[in-house]
Amino acid sequence: GEPFPLPYQPAVSFELDILGARASTMADLQATVALILAGRVRPIVGARLPLARANEALESVRTAQEPGRIVLIP
Repeated sequence: GEPFPLPYQPAVSFELDILGARASTMADLQATVALILAGRVRPIVGARLPLARANEALESVRTAQEPGRIVLIP
């Protein structure tokens, strides 16, 4: 494929994960990144748990029990 320039600072600041997809075009990827950088796409938070329940959170991730991300609260 062709190179796709991505601004480094926003990618690091927002901790973006970029996953490949076989059914999309470069234009689709560019439109998706633009939406993310504009703050119009938000992660799905499946649960918010206290840090003391970190092991439970990890088990949920391992077994895919919780859709979306799990946020640990200190």
